[in-house]
Amino acid sequence: VPMSAVVATQAPRPPPEVKRAVKCTKSLSCGCICTGVAGEKEHPGCLKCAGKGGLLCPICLDTLDSQANIMLSCYHRFHAKCVQDLIKARWPDARISFDYLCCPICKVEIKHECLKPYLRPAHKLKAQVEKLAINRLRYEMLDTHTKLTDPKSPFYKNPIKFAMEYFLFYGCHKCDSPYFAGQRECMEAGTDFNPRDLICPSCQNVQDCPK
Repeated sequence: VPMSAVVATQAPRPPPEVKRAVKCTKSLSCGCICTGVAGEKEHPGCLKCAGKGGLLCPICLDTLDSQANIMLSCYHRFHAKCVQDLIKARWPDARISFDYLCCPICKVEIKHECLKPYLRPAHKLKAQVEKLAINRLRYEMLDTHTKLTDPKSPFYKNPIKFAMEYFLFYGCHKCDSPYFAGQRECMEAGTDFNPRDLICPSCQNVQDCPK
């Protein structure tokens, strides 16, 4: 089996420890103090004057104006810290997935200026896993699977989406590299797993990972 279909060649860096979003202190045209993030190019609308002063953050369920909040490109608003923590936490179980890069409400890709330091390594990891998935799809000669050629299939002409759904990829506990772990329908570690058991082929039977 070619290693390009099993383990990523370079371990992605873990989410960085970056400076937390600070609440803006500028006055809006209405006279109210902005509750967005300091340094934003565009201030989000005033919640109080819009009659939404009691609006809650959908993640923590505390009022939005209690701390710095952001409006994503999909126009949903959250506490900046809540979204940053969501991205840092990454996927919820052993299987690498990227739902955490989407708005919790509408599932549109998360985009905001203050999130770039958090999103950059996540997008790099996603590109690595997708490359592994495509290589594995070709290795197993599944790139002509009927689900890719059937116009009624949700994977029609979308090999990346199909490969990501069909295969399992875990993150190595030693080197943090994503690696192929089999077909999803055959086996899958759920939320009850020991992260130390997730070791990529490159690190197996090696005391100290060379990476």
